[in-house]
Amino acid sequence: MNKNQKTNEQTKQLVVDIVNNQKPQTTQQLIVLMTEKYSIPPEKVTLILSELEIDGLFNFTEQKPSTLNKKRHLFFQKHQWYWFTVVFSIATTLAVFLIPASDHPIIWLRYLLGFIFALFFPGYSLSKLIFPNEIPKIFTTQNNTPKSINSWKIDLVNRIPFSIGLSFALLVAIGLILNFTPWGITLIPVMLSLLMLTLILATGAELQCH
Repeated sequence: MNKNQKTNEQTKQLVVDIVNNQKPQTTQQLIVLMTEKYSIPPEKVTLILSELEIDGLFNFTEQKPSTLNKKRHLFFQKHQWYWFTVVFSIATTLAVFLIPASDHPIIWLRYLLGFIFALFFPGYSLSKLIFPNEIPKIFTTQNNTPKSINSWKIDLVNRIPFSIGLSFALLVAIGLILNFTPWGITLIPVMLSLLMLTLILATGAELQCH
């Protein structure tokens, strides 16, 4: 056994120890633990995980869920953002249409909800579609060699201003499109366009995680 093979065997044993002792929930957590604890490059950990999978010790490959599992997965706790976006978007649209324009203090609720919805949620849904939170597990080729690890991840601190910027861009695009339609840039078509766009983008982002 040469030095390189010996090192690989030692790394495999470290992986087994990490899995048995710390029980990481995802492949990405395992890679982070190996990198932080033993200073092993993620690329090398990925290769070791692939070899362990070939040896039959672990199964790290992402499994494609069935259609039924996809529907059930929508109700998991980690996907609350999707349902909150849907409920808030629909509730805001109803509030804008149902709360009359008057001097009553409740009109400020209409303005506040409409402002938050228009300047955040469309862009937030698009950002979730472009940069999903979760990093998928290892994808392998037909030869069971590592292909890639998706590192497109953005934290909440960076996602908020990014979402606001995207919302401005989407608002401008919607305004330009509606300007060439018979409805024009008025309240009803703008709100309905934002609602449909937000729901479509959020649903696309949610289904992309499956």
